[in-house]
Amino acid sequence: MIRLERIFYPVGHGAFYVERFYVDNATSPFYSVVFDCGCYNGTPLSTYQKRINSIIDNDASLPDTIDVLFISHFHTDHINGIKHLLSICDVKTIVVPQLSELERIDLYINELVQADGFDIESLIDGFTEFEDELSNKNIIQVEVCPESLSEDWHPDSVSIDNLQNTVPSGAILQKQFGEKCIWTYTPFNPSIASRASKLHYALCQSKVFGTIFNTTGNNKIEELGKMIRNGHLKELKELFKQVFNNRHNEYSMTVLSSLGDCCHQPCEKACHKAIPAQNRYCTLNCLYMGDFQPDKVNLPLLLKTYDNLQYVGLLQVPHHGSEHNYATELFQSPRICIVSADTDDHYSHPDKKTLDGIVGNKGIVILVTETDASKQRFIYHL
Repeated sequence: MIRLERIFYPVGHGAFYVERFYVDNATSPFYSVVFDCGCYNGTPLSTYQKRINSIIDNDASLPDTIDVLFISHFHTDHINGIKHLLSICDVKTIVVPQLSELERIDLYINELVQADGFDIESLIDGFTEFEDELSNKNIIQVEVCPESLSEDWHPDSVSIDNLQNTVPSGAILQKQFGEKCIWTYTPFNPSIASRASKLHYALCQSKVFGTIFNTTGNNKIEELGKMIRNGHLKELKELFKQVFNNRHNEYSMTVLSSLGDCCHQPCEKACHKAIPAQNRYCTLNCLYMGDFQPDKVNLPLLLKTYDNLQYVGLLQVPHHGSEHNYATELFQSPRICIVSADTDDHYSHPDKKTLDGIVGNKGIVILVTETDASKQRFIYHL
């Protein structure tokens, strides 16, 4: 018998989720997977750094060895604990969304603009330092999903133990547990190329930043950092607002964690008993959504990638319950919905529209905050 324990850690406005697999009644897991590791809520970053580091240091449920770490995207509230995690745990493989150079620049600027001036020096240096931390790890990049999928498209299957540099978006990463149990992880990486190009065009047209972005051969992120240190953050924020109206969370890889032969019909064996029997679906399978933002391109592609989504009974609500990341199609089936947000959330998440939409479809919302009592632990016997 294999036992799965799925844990949602109380990081508040952030993301830190772990799956651990055990044989029978063993006390140590034989396989462990982590999804993101960070928290941040718009006040001094050092406060939230202490919070995530403390959870990593003091939570006895954290495994010593992590076989796979999935990073949905590189915003501070999803990654600022990873450096400390790497110092405490032996992480074998890290799976990340593939980024072009323009997308890296887009991401870097987003972090600087959204920092509200707090710890801006740490963010300027932290981006490249984080990349250096990962440089000696086994990094697997998930390719960007094409903006259209053919009618006969079907995902590739590959052993998660034999990943080589890159995998296609939608690939089914399989892990064999014994003779009969196959567990799968399916990442979906939407494209933000058009958004990155739009920002790059505005930078090239800018009188302030055009000197960097109209020049070839320089390290644009390093040069941009120098300009911010010289007092040009205000101009960068104004440019960003003109391009995106300060809302920019389109980019985030999702991962479906599921039993290979499950999810084809409603079942009882691993269900959360709070859901009425007539609406009950198995919570064994979970969709981790990071900060995924549905739009006219990304949502149809996600639904095609996860064509059995109606049978997934556990879902991490994207972007801490923001109404800008809500889509009715994600919640048409009743399911348990995990929202990671602070009790006094700086961004007022989760939004009422999101909560009403989930409950209106007979779903159940579980809020995982910064308080220890909100930690969630799901146990399944496979």
